[in-house]
Amino acid sequence: MAELLRTSSFAESLFSLLGRSFALDEKTALLGHMGGNGYMRDLRGSGLRSEWAKGLSSEKTEKQEKSPRQKAEAQAQTKAAADLVSEFCGYYPALRVEPSDEEMEALLRRCLEMKIGAVAKAFLGELSMSSGDTSWQPRLRALRALAYFGGQSRFGRMVLRKCEREARDILQYMLDEVPQCRPAALQLLQRSEEVDDEATKATSRVSL
Repeated sequence: MAELLRTSSFAESLFSLLGRSFALDEKTALLGHMGGNGYMRDLRGSGLRSEWAKGLSSEKTEKQEKSPRQKAEAQAQTKAAADLVSEFCGYYPALRVEPSDEEMEALLRRCLEMKIGAVAKAFLGELSMSSGDTSWQPRLRALRALAYFGGQSRFGRMVLRKCEREARDILQYMLDEVPQCRPAALQLLQRSEEVDDEATKATSRVSL
């Protein structure tokens, strides 16, 4: 307890000194702990934001910003994912549009090397017809692949959920207006509901 009081007194003295030079306009929380028991003391002031607080905010922003190298790597991965999914959806045997399990498994294995966001964005691009190709066959293959992903791994489930949430209007359009894609769109929605149910059950088990 004596150590705790000394630490608290030191903190008050420190911020008292800082307050002589700077006026604080926001609450600053000082956290400490001893023996696993934490305590918090709120330190408040009024007036202009201190240069010290500005420095912390600026440092945090700089850490969050991606470096040029990180941006280049992210762009390269986004393009690689788009090329991979586009190739899968756009190239298929003349007499068989539906992808086989082997094809979808091979696609999933390659996608596992990429980030979830990049893969989801690639699928969304196919579903949205952003390439200008309005044929239904690539959309059908994208829908089948996403449904397959959702039943195989955590990675696949996360890709499926992200796409389903961001492409609801497109999926509804396919259900209503594209009869060739209607069964696949329905399968994807059903799979997404199953994934959500599994996630809810898992959360419930953890909270018990």
